[in-house]
Amino acid sequence: MLQRLKEDTLANALIPDDNLCYEAKKVPGDGNCLYNCVSIFITGDTSLSWKIRIIVAAELFIRASDYADHPILDDVLACKKIFTDHSDTLFSLILSDDGGANFDRTRNREDAIICESVKTCEDNSWSSMVHLLGLCSVLDVCFESVYPNANEGLRPLFNRTIYPLDRTTNDEKQPEFGIIWSRDGNLNTQPGFSYEPNHFALLVPNYDEGNSYEFEKVEDKMSQQSMLSSFFTEGTRRKKLSSVSTADKSEIASTGTLEPDSNEPQPSVGHHKKFKSIPSLSRKNDLNCAFDISNYIAEGPDLDDATKINIIQNRIPPAGHNFPATTYRDKRRKSGVSSRRCKREWLEKYEHLSYSRIQDGLYCIACILFLSDIKYYKGESIFVKAPCKDWKHLLEYWQLHEKCQYHQVSKDKFGRFVLRYNDPSLRIDAKITEQAGVNFEKNVATLNSIIKCLEFCGRQGIPIRGHRDDSTSCSLNKGNFNALLDMRIDAGDEILKRHLLEGPKNASYISKTTQNDLLECIGSFIQSHIVSEIKNQEGHNYFAIEADEIRDISNLEQLGIAVRYIKNNCAVERILQYVDCESTTGEHICNAIVKCLQDCGLEVKMCRAQTYDGAGNMSGRLKGCRTLFLNFAPRAHYFHCASHILNLALSQSCAQVEVQCMMSTVKEVALFFKYSPKRQRLLESCVQSVNHDRTASEKPKIASQKVKLLCETRWVERHTSLEEFEDTYEAVVECMTRICDPQSKGSWDPKTISEARGLLTSIATPGFLCAFASNRYLFGFTKSLSLLLQGSYQDVVTAYEEIGLIVTELKDIRERADDEFRSNILPVIEKLAVHTDTIISIPRRCKRQTLRGNVEASSPEEYWRRTIFIPLIDHLVAELTDRFQNLSKCAVRGLCLLPRSLPSLNDQIVADIKDFFSDDMPAQTNFDQELKLWKRKWLNIEEAPTTLSTLIQATNAKMFPNIHRIITLLLLIPVSSATVERGNSAIKRIKSSQRSTMGQDRLNALTLLQIHRDIPLDYKKIVDIFINKNPRRMVSNNPFK
Repeated sequence: MLQRLKEDTLANALIPDDNLCYEAKKVPGDGNCLYNCVSIFITGDTSLSWKIRIIVAAELFIRASDYADHPILDDVLACKKIFTDHSDTLFSLILSDDGGANFDRTRNREDAIICESVKTCEDNSWSSMVHLLGLCSVLDVCFESVYPNANEGLRPLFNRTIYPLDRTTNDEKQPEFGIIWSRDGNLNTQPGFSYEPNHFALLVPNYDEGNSYEFEKVEDKMSQQSMLSSFFTEGTRRKKLSSVSTADKSEIASTGTLEPDSNEPQPSVGHHKKFKSIPSLSRKNDLNCAFDISNYIAEGPDLDDATKINIIQNRIPPAGHNFPATTYRDKRRKSGVSSRRCKREWLEKYEHLSYSRIQDGLYCIACILFLSDIKYYKGESIFVKAPCKDWKHLLEYWQLHEKCQYHQVSKDKFGRFVLRYNDPSLRIDAKITEQAGVNFEKNVATLNSIIKCLEFCGRQGIPIRGHRDDSTSCSLNKGNFNALLDMRIDAGDEILKRHLLEGPKNASYISKTTQNDLLECIGSFIQSHIVSEIKNQEGHNYFAIEADEIRDISNLEQLGIAVRYIKNNCAVERILQYVDCESTTGEHICNAIVKCLQDCGLEVKMCRAQTYDGAGNMSGRLKGCRTLFLNFAPRAHYFHCASHILNLALSQSCAQVEVQCMMSTVKEVALFFKYSPKRQRLLESCVQSVNHDRTASEKPKIASQKVKLLCETRWVERHTSLEEFEDTYEAVVECMTRICDPQSKGSWDPKTISEARGLLTSIATPGFLCAFASNRYLFGFTKSLSLLLQGSYQDVVTAYEEIGLIVTELKDIRERADDEFRSNILPVIEKLAVHTDTIISIPRRCKRQTLRGNVEASSPEEYWRRTIFIPLIDHLVAELTDRFQNLSKCAVRGLCLLPRSLPSLNDQIVADIKDFFSDDMPAQTNFDQELKLWKRKWLNIEEAPTTLSTLIQATNAKMFPNIHRIITLLLLIPVSSATVERGNSAIKRIKSSQRSTMGQDRLNALTLLQIHRDIPLDYKKIVDIFINKNPRRMVSNNPFK
């Protein structure tokens, strides 16, 4: 009964090789085609279609959880050919459009199956793979789901045997019938389309009543499927499929295009054991030609040019060659057969056809010799892997082959190859190279102009972008960057002007995204320049690191990392990078430093010194950064920042009550004027009045018109503030006197008057004046040291000598304290007391005093000297001596190697030097002999070097390798972390409140640009980094594409 059903020609042509045992039957395509297939298979008509639909809907509804996790999904995921490895993606593919939309919205599989079941109850609603699964369980039989040779990434899901949900694939029963994913209508003939089924057709076993295999019908379908298979894989389709289905079956069965290779495995005819296999047909191998195209199918693209030329020259057989005829069965002829053969005019007309005498078939010589790895080519195409021998339909097949994308690419390569061979002067690649070079130079010049604008903004520390700088903005302020571009164009930059006016709008390279990319490339160039200087040091790759933290305007912890190395025998310190720290623990900071150094290409183990401040997370002996960093760089000795040590020494020396009160009073005076414009204007008026009187008396004028706040961290700035306060003291007293005067012209509120009276009284006391004069005088000795320690070229030996010089002088002052107080402190006290009418006297004393000095004294001078001046000197000397001990130990090792200190070199110091530097000495065993030669070298030289930087220049590294290495390591030790602190100041200028959303890469690039002004930018290298980072259309544009 089923054999009498009408044949579905299109579906038959779509049946793949592994299912040729089936024959497709016509099924009505009204949205119920799936259920019509089953109804026709059972009853021969569509009467049960609606009932089957309702039963399937109920099955899906009742067992929604089972179908939500169907075993088929895991089975398909195990297949290597499937395009995805995500179960949710496969699940969405077995659903219809409505079920898929529900799943995308809810991400709940059971809800999606229930949605499918509800939609299934609607007549004429389309079905999907989940309906095939439900139908299989309802019928309790297995059947074949057949998918054509298309969409290889999806095919393992849809082309398979489907079993009921409660049965396994080990069931011995064979499929009863099949369902093919076909189309209701013609195939799409546009190149490159993907196969989209819209119809189900019924597949019934193709055997006669005696269970004998109908060979001719299967052979017929093999012919049709082989022709269509190439169209699915090549991305093209035939214009009319009917020409295949109406071809004479006897002729198609005899064509060479369907002959399987005797050396290749034969396709299976199905899984039914009762079906017979297809007999193989023998190949023709009676001719043997050295340059026959069929001999080079596999290695064609890899052949040398000479072999390719010989193959091309032999693509047409010589004149007189007789093409063999192929016999076909033809019922229209009395003899029952007809013959066809290859025609020479085909080869002469189509230059890409090549005849194979071995195969007696035609190949595409362009595709065999110049085939590219094109995604539309799957390796099954006629004319490429198999010859075309169907002489009846050859022109039709050739026209379809010419439309394939991979053939178009191969044809272009074939043409260029022949043209290059015939006339090398017309080589297209030479023209492409020449024109591409012109375009490249033009585009590089454009990028150079853009980079220079970014460099100008970065060097000067000005913002780059405006409020909105994109093309869609109507803002008048497009930013400094765009303004600089316009300025360059006005100045005559024609290349930039032509690019912005005529260039592609999607490749203008001035957007904020490209700005960030270019800035990142600039930052990478500066970093690589610093790293290259470190690696190019003479004889070693040693370096030291400095680090400090700062909180930026976005409330993020920025860790600044700097490196110190030797360049031209001088120490150089440079900021390397700022890292956004999510945590400020010692472990996290250590890991951030190590990652930064590794990302920049530096060997962490080559670090020889580390300098931080004294915070616990940095200098802790157990979990501090300095201790953890030793795990990565065991020889990186820790040194406390000398500037921080000096600040700590000065702050601790000011622990006296009188000194602390004096500092607090000066700070309150500065705040009194800072936040009131009215008070500040009055102070400026008083300054002008005092300057007028000083001009008349020929005294120096007051330079400053403000009272400067005391810096909380930098004590050298406190000294500057004290100097300016002394200069403006007279004007401050006059200003506060006017505020307190009830007859003054200005009306002042009671709070202001009360504060002015209190401050005026405080700055007029003898204790304030004495503490002020003492600090002003003694801090003058440390000011130069503080400025010295902030330099980036300072070495430990020089710093130690300067500190020792100050301590020695302070000790001498302590010895002659009476004379020093009388000559340098008392005159300042008396000069300031004149402006406030203060009488220098001894305050009231008692037997027990805890809040101020209570020493015995016979005069005010003796009292204030013993109460403030002498204790301040003692504290300062003690703090400087104690806190610089670690630096002193290291400095002594280098100090003793200076020529002037060689006579004091003893065995203990020599042993200490050897022990400390032994791991880095290039010739440790010869150090004693080398040291004797070193002493002999400077024995009779009068003008010997006095610093490490000059000493290393006078040291021959080959003659004194150990001493040269020791001097190098001493020069590497950072005296302070002031370089990072200067970078922190740059961070505050760059990342301001108006630029608080700046990204980390952009911040790093702008910071490096502003700080390292002495590093010139190599625009060519920056452009190369930019090109290599991502393929850029503007830079690598090919005009011939």
